[in-house]
Amino acid sequence: METRDISMKISRRGGELVGVSIIMPTWLEKRENGSFCVKLPLLGDIQSYAESEEDVTVAVNEVVELFCRAAEKFGKGLEKELELLGWVQSLPKAKNKTVALLRYKSNNSPVFESMAQTGLPTALSFNFSTSAVC
Repeated sequence: METRDISMKISRRGGELVGVSIIMPTWLEKRENGSFCVKLPLLGDIQSYAESEEDVTVAVNEVVELFCRAAEKFGKGLEKELELLGWVQSLPKAKNKTVALLRYKSNNSPVFESMAQTGLPTALSFNFSTSAVC
């Protein structure tokens, strides 16, 4: 996965989070007991666990959704929390703030570029408009 592809789109309506779409690498490690550890270093080095390979997608979806919900409820909002982790706005901030596009800032580091290419390309999309964010 190329670092230029790592991105996130955050949609809001009336200031409320209604949708998030993410493209980023994730890493999967098979453990001795046969379960899997999923690593998401671009979201604060979050890790999640799955009993089987089929459960990996569920684990990734759950941990990313909970990250978004926690950033909204307990943090300063998803965009601000991501900026603390190295994500940067890729469009000028709009006055109405209905859509934010972010990219992960890699500083063109050859080490980061190489690392990103070893991750599994993961694309996720969440719709928060049907249920209130915690």
